[in-house]
Amino acid sequence: MTFAKIGWYCAVLITFFSIVNLGIAAYVAFIDNPEARAFAANSYLGGRSSGRVLDMSLYGFLFGICLGIFSNIAEALQAITEKMCPEKD
Repeated sequence: MTFAKIGWYCAVLITFFSIVNLGIAAYVAFIDNPEARAFAANSYLGGRSSGRVLDMSLYGFLFGICLGIFSNIAEALQAITEKMCPEKD
């Protein structure tokens, strides 16, 4: 059960930070001034293009969702297993 909870917390963190990164990349992508966009991309995105950061943020978001689903499945299987096969002390 501990690993399922750790997986769930990691999924929440990955999803949250992917959404934040997605917002920053979208903000940088819609800056009109090319010099300001280059400065913002260098400052906030580490010099990478906003399109690449948008793609990677979307992949991170989907990975976080999948990890959350898998951790919920693991918790459900753990509960079913404990009901069917109680430990004998």
